[in-house]
Amino acid sequence: MSGLRVRLRIFTTVSPLVLIILIAMACGSDGDGETTTGPAGSQAPTPGSQLSTSEYFDRVSAAFSDLELAVAASANPGGEITSPEQLLPAIQGAMTGLEQAIPPFIAEMRSLNPPDQLAEAHRNFISALEKDQSDITTLAEEVRGADSLTEATNAFASRKGALVESRAPCEALQQIAQQEGISVDLPCEE
Repeated sequence: MSGLRVRLRIFTTVSPLVLIILIAMACGSDGDGETTTGPAGSQAPTPGSQLSTSEYFDRVSAAFSDLELAVAASANPGGEITSPEQLLPAIQGAMTGLEQAIPPFIAEMRSLNPPDQLAEAHRNFISALEKDQSDITTLAEEVRGADSLTEATNAFASRKGALVESRAPCEALQQIAQQEGISVDLPCEE
């Protein structure tokens, strides 16, 4: 497995969302056949109900977990990657999974009614996610069209500057959580 991890490191400079793919591929799905309802199945707050800071970060963290699980299930439905031959199909599956999971993730983020001190940072994060979404779709198409791991790597490398709009807004949310004394580890950084 260590050889596969070395190969996976070439992708780690792309974005926090792609990092989710890498985590999913390294860990594999749990293989128990259970599925989660995902962000779209999460219960939205009633209109006008404002979340506390703690509730907000619990919901954001849960949405990221759902996103990671959806990508993991798409990366390698049979479980952990055990051979280099499984790597390209896993990357292609993960990109498809990310492409399909990001709209419900964004919808979940939109459904949140953050506390006033988080409202601007929350809006910035959603706006950045929406910008990243089109890059994710384009990259997913390129990766699915790759005939080799080299072509997939080149697709990631050619889009190195893409998929990063949400990084700074996500980090801003993480900083607010730390300032508020809330222990949460959002997957913002590469």
